[in-house]
Amino acid sequence: MYKYEEILEMREYLTLLNQWENEEKDELYKEGLFFNKDDAIFEIEEEKESDFEIDQQFIAMRRIPEKHKFIALETGFLFFNSQGRLSIISLTFLNREKSRLYIRKITTKEREEEFKDKIIEKLVEFDRRFWTKSFDTMGTKELQGFIALSEGIPVAAESSPAKYAQDTKIIWEKELGNKKFIELEQDQLILTLKKHKEGVNGVDLYGNDIVAGSPNIVNLRINENIIDEESDTEVKYFAKIAGALFFNNNGLTLEPELIIKGSLDHHFGDIEFSRKIIIKGEIEEGISVKGGDEIEVEGIVSNNVKITCNKNLFAKHGITGHETIIKVNGNLITKFIQESNIKAGGSVEVEEFIYEAKIFAGGNIRVKGEHLKADNKGCVIGGEIAAFHNVDIHSVGTTMNMTHILCGVDPSLSNKIVQLRNYLNSLRRKKISIQNNLNFNVENKDVLEILKRMTPHQKESLKEKLLEIKNITQLYTNYSEKLIELEKKYINPKIEDLSITIHNQIIPDVKIQMGKEHLEIKKPDKGKKYIIRSDNIVIKTLS
Repeated sequence: MYKYEEILEMREYLTLLNQWENEEKDELYKEGLFFNKDDAIFEIEEEKESDFEIDQQFIAMRRIPEKHKFIALETGFLFFNSQGRLSIISLTFLNREKSRLYIRKITTKEREEEFKDKIIEKLVEFDRRFWTKSFDTMGTKELQGFIALSEGIPVAAESSPAKYAQDTKIIWEKELGNKKFIELEQDQLILTLKKHKEGVNGVDLYGNDIVAGSPNIVNLRINENIIDEESDTEVKYFAKIAGALFFNNNGLTLEPELIIKGSLDHHFGDIEFSRKIIIKGEIEEGISVKGGDEIEVEGIVSNNVKITCNKNLFAKHGITGHETIIKVNGNLITKFIQESNIKAGGSVEVEEFIYEAKIFAGGNIRVKGEHLKADNKGCVIGGEIAAFHNVDIHSVGTTMNMTHILCGVDPSLSNKIVQLRNYLNSLRRKKISIQNNLNFNVENKDVLEILKRMTPHQKESLKEKLLEIKNITQLYTNYSEKLIELEKKYINPKIEDLSITIHNQIIPDVKIQMGKEHLEIKKPDKGKKYIIRSDNIVIKTLS
């Protein structure tokens, strides 16, 4: 098998086979230009772009990890055709001159004398001329003798074909493509390795040796989480556990967790994995991560990163960027949060500070304020933090921005509640308008007499309006029930058990909301606890 660069070096010679202006082209008789069907011709690195196209009728491309391999679909000689595509000259498409190439390559196990009579008949029949149609009626062995006799070349007493070496083949059960890893289930078949075959040299019509070549051998290395089952011709590899499979340098590594050993960047790409994800570096800008279990990030989470996590997220060096969106079903624990949009089903715990971020936690929010040196700003600065349960923070506020703290409410439901109320009001107004245009009071004691005096057209019009009122009434009832459910979810029913605790400085302006109650802090303060009693916010001083 050749390298791509070697094919380029031979391009001039391979093109001569198509141009064929004279009979003496010894440079074309180079060893290795002949390929059997299914032989590997050459391979090219995945990231390289080829300078030429291939003739897909005769050559196929196969993807292997980090490379593209090109396979012969016909037995014949390699050449560049008139369209400049790399192709194979098939046996049935040779003319008189080009057929000479086969004299040096095609051999037979049996003596050519057995075919002399047939060959002579063919020579008479075709008057020693070579035509494409004549090849269709002749076997390979007949053709060898036919070519040899017509050219006056002595035929070897005995010749034998070479059994060309066959490379190791890797057949993936699930295409790797451009992915850096594959997620596998337990006992899933990973790939099948077809074993290589050593070649056996042959003898051509002149008695010269035909070199069968050496196979390209691949020996896969596997770790303890992969099982191999070997037969005489192949080895099958199975996943012993569920996890992430990596393939590199002829090695298979399967781990129960997806571990990215450096930073997650665009070279690796977005990732989606149903189990635990560990990223040893940072998550660079523009990357998306979806995890079905916990996610650990040892570096920083950059701007414009999208993270979805079914369990807990540990971002050890912080989260930044106004375009960063994080949704976590469990808890979020991090060093700091700056300008990001975060929603956690559980609690949010921040070691240092929150700056101009929008955060909602279905559990508690705690900001420790570690390493905070200045007294003129808090560890929660600007933005909005909302917890469905308790808020416990070191300090809050700045003279530059308004800071919002919400406790015992889910602000994401606020807009939905407002929209529902507006819709119910529009239904109410519509119903009243129709009733006012009826000119008919259904509660009138003479209603039956009035109906008798109506024309059929008036009765039909009345019927349509009454039906519309009925439908509106039903809609109003349905959406009123939805509004009640949303209002229940909007405010924590245990609101009087909750609190907002600010241990140190409170720097205005700060707005506090607990349930439906609001409080705006306009003056500097320190060490306060806010609770709800009898639908009012009560302030207590911390000791």
